[in-house]
Amino acid sequence: MSLMARPRILVTGFGAFPGVAVNPTAALVRSLPRRLMGLKVHRRVLPVSWERGPEHLRRAVDKVVPHLVLILGVADQEIVGRLERHARNRLDGRPDVDGALLLPGPIALRKAIETELS
Repeated sequence: MSLMARPRILVTGFGAFPGVAVNPTAALVRSLPRRLMGLKVHRRVLPVSWERGPEHLRRAVDKVVPHLVLILGVADQEIVGRLERHARNRLDGRPDVDGALLLPGPIALRKAIETELS
């Protein structure tokens, strides 16, 4: 079967993290059917971890080779769902589920500095 045989979508949510003991995106992703409107739906719950999260996403993309990726998240200050129309490229200075704490600032700049130092 070719890669174009059935359009694939990868939908991800996230697990719990400090301040959000039950992440609703995990339950939402798990509740999705495997097939939806002609799409093959691949579901993953990613860890809220600066170290592990990106690698889990990369592996899922490499395995699924999706036509579309939809990443669901939760904002603990929101009371209703919303579509995020732009990314802010900011770390908020809160710890991840592993206890790693990165100082507030631009994500892209932080990664560039870490790459230069390694």
